[in-house]
Amino acid sequence: MQYSSEIIGGLLAILLSIISYFLRILHRDVKENIRNTEANTANIKLLQAQQDGKIDKLAERTELQISQLADAVKTLTNTISHMNNNVKNTDVVLGLMIKKFKLDKE
Repeated sequence: MQYSSEIIGGLLAILLSIISYFLRILHRDVKENIRNTEANTANIKLLQAQQDGKIDKLAERTELQISQLADAVKTLTNTISHMNNNVKNTDVVLGLMIKKFKLDKE
């Protein structure tokens, strides 16, 4: 009976040692995962801030290009309008020249 209690005590000691070993591993892994999660969170926030900055710059550049394009369209519209006026004036002058030519021929 005395040996059986020593065996039971020894088995309990071994069992507790095994449990404590696995608890230490679990504790270390949890601490490492928390540290990794915090580092990843910081990296994600940094990347998000960089992306937000890039998006803002892209929006500003797009607005500038749209403004420049609108100015170019306005200039083109004015040029076409002047060309149309010139064509009308040319038609009038040509019409007068043709009438004069016909009158001179007669």
